[in-house]
Amino acid sequence: MSLIVQLPPGTQFYQPVVRFTAAFGVPLVGGYDWNVAGNTDVTIMTIQKNHLYLIERYSFSADIAEGSFLDNIVTVPTLAVRLPSENRLIYPNPIPLVNYIDGLETLIYAYGDQKQNLAGTFRGQLAQGAALVTVAAVVAQVQFNIYEIKNVDWIDNFLGRTHGGQARGLVLPGKGS
Repeated sequence: MSLIVQLPPGTQFYQPVVRFTAAFGVPLVGGYDWNVAGNTDVTIMTIQKNHLYLIERYSFSADIAEGSFLDNIVTVPTLAVRLPSENRLIYPNPIPLVNYIDGLETLIYAYGDQKQNLAGTFRGQLAQGAALVTVAAVVAQVQFNIYEIKNVDWIDNFLGRTHGGQARGLVLPGKGS
C-alpha cells in the first residue's frame, strides 16, 4: 500500500541512523541483552518547535547474519519511539523487530510544542548460539526516512483535518485533536 501526501516546498529530508549495542553477558549471562540504560531514550533527531515530522519508513538490521539473529532470539527485540519530554509514544506500541527490514513504509507524524529529541528505546535478548561464539557484542541498527515540514499554513491545514488514525494523540490540544 502506498499513501501519497503532497509535501510543501522547503520540506527537509533526513535519514538518521540509530545504533543499539548488546554486549555478551551484560546483564544476560550467556547471551546479548539490549535491556540496558545505554539503549534507552537514544536520540534519533531533534524535533523543532511547531514543526511537523513525517516518519515515512524505517529499516532494521544488525551486524550479524539475519539467520543467526533469528536462530538466537530469546525475547523479540522491540523499538519504542517517543517524545520523552511529553512521555508520548509516536507509534501506538513498541515495534517488534523479528526480521531484518529494508524500507518498511510506516507513515506516521510527530509534532511538538517545544524543541525536544525524538528518542528510541530498544529492548530484546539473543542467546549465544554456535554462530555467535566469537561475537563480543551485537549492534542493532535502525534507519528512518523523516521529512521535516516547516510551512505553517500546511501544518495548520493538516492538523485541522487530522482527527483519527495514526495521527490521533500526536497533535497538540486545540490543534485538531
